[in-house]
Formats: sequence, C-alpha cells, structure tokens
Amino acid sequence: MKKYDAKVEQKCQVCGLVFTHNKQGRFTSHLLSNHYLSLDEYLLIHFYDENVLKCSYQFCNKLVQLRRGVPKKYCSRSCGGKGLPLECHICFKKFEASNRKTKTSGPKCAKILKSNSIIDWHKTMTAEDKLKHFEKIISKTAKTRKKNGTPSWNSGKTGIYTEETIEKIRAATLRQLENHSFQKTKIEKLMEAYLIS
Repeated sequence: MKKYDAKVEQKCQVCGLVFTHNKQGRFTSHLLSNHYLSLDEYLLIHFYDENVLKCSYQFCNKLVQLRRGVPKKYCSRSCGGKGLPLECHICFKKFEASNRKTKTSGPKCAKILKSNSIIDWHKTMTAEDKLKHFEKIISKTAKTRKKNGTPSWNSGKTGIYTEETIEKIRAATLRQLENHSFQKTKIEKLMEAYLIS
C-alpha cells in the first residue's frame, strides 16, 4: 500500500497540477481554494483504494478514517479492542460475541455442546455417584412440585384402574395376540398407503 507523504511530489488528481511537496501546506490550500476539498477528503476519494480503507477487524466492513494522511487500522475503538474472533467448539466457524467466554456460534451448537459435556460427565461418573445424583434430582423435583402445588398425575396413587378395567385390558391384549389383529398406528397406516400408491 502506497501511503501519503507530504515530503514527496504531489500531483493533483482533479486538475493535474504538480507541487514539489506539501510541507508548507501549498497543496492543501490549493485543494481547499480550487476544489473545495480538505486534504483528508481528497485522499479518501482520489488517493486511497477502498480495499485499503476497510477496517482490519474480520467481521467489520466499515471504512476507516485518516490520521495525518495515513489510514487508521480500525474504524472505531470497539473494533480495535475486540481482538481475534472466537471459534465455535462444534462447527469451527469464526464468530464474534460480546462475552469472550462464549464457546459456540449459536443456540444449535450450544445445545450439542451441552449434551456432549453431559454425556462425557456421565461417562466419568461411577455407578454409586450416578445413583446419588439421580436420587438428588428426584428429591429436588418432588420438593419443587410440592412447593408449586403441582404433583405428578400418579404420585401416591394406587388403584387408578379398577380390577374390572385391568381384566378388560388383559383380555383385549390376549385376543390381539391370538388373532394377530394388532391395530395399526397412524404412521403405519400412512406408510402403508404411501407404499401401495
């Protein structure tokens, strides 16, 4: 990239006039009086390429300002302070987030990472630890349900079905097994219809 230097020969890109240097500001005053442009405006329009003026942060497409005729590296302090983009632990895409501890690029990857970490954690647990853990979960759930007044539908209930109903269910199941007349589910019916057509 060719940087602007006030000590070298200046050629006006608008009218073609040549100045030996711009140390005393003759070229700058020429731009202001004849073309109504400041030096920075002239450099942004006629001297620098748009690619050179792009912000150095990977996810920013804004153009930078000039400092003493030379393009700044970043368009703002926030871009300059962001550092390297984060990389997703699941899909390995680069992304940016306000919280630098973020490990995933989105909710889909976050769900996968969470399930993977739970699986890994369960693998490292002993059978005894697992039993304790699940007992703790069950007791916590029971406490919460009691506090909220929302017990599970069958908690502490016995004899939900009468003996007569249980006998009817058993008899119906045995009949189905003997006659091989099982009622098809909706999915089975749809698949059968699809395969026939």
